[in-house]
Amino acid sequence: MPKKDIIKIDSNEILKVAELLQSFNLPTLDIEIAPIHFYEIKEGSELIGVGGIEIYGQNAILRSLAIHKAYHNKGYGKLVTSFLEQTAQKNGIEKLFLLTTTAEIFFKKNGYKLIARDKCPPEILSSGEFSRLCPGSAILWSKAYDFQIGYIT
Repeated sequence: MPKKDIIKIDSNEILKVAELLQSFNLPTLDIEIAPIHFYEIKEGSELIGVGGIEIYGQNAILRSLAIHKAYHNKGYGKLVTSFLEQTAQKNGIEKLFLLTTTAEIFFKKNGYKLIARDKCPPEILSSGEFSRLCPGSAILWSKAYDFQIGYIT
């Protein structure tokens, strides 16, 4: 996999993000109003994938991770996930949360731990992603960051 830059998405590109997310049946109803910071990875002008961080104090939701199918199993998902984790850490985020119905193996391989919803902070539970957009069958995962030693699980 060649080195690719990951950059913050300009608000005028949100429709491209929505198209990619919809192709994976990921929620898009709130992407223009929720406090999500979206990032993209491209090859030339071609969008390879996206991911976002929705920040709530010292916690955040890692959401909307989507890589075009042509680029699956080439390391791009891990690359974007690592970038989002580093971005969260630089912003003082101590714990990342996510919901998924399809990527459990991927997130487990990347150090996320399955947790019960009652262990999730109220500000995360009340987000649109958690309270309205994702199905109740979605599995909750988290990853904690310790500023002394780095990411822990």
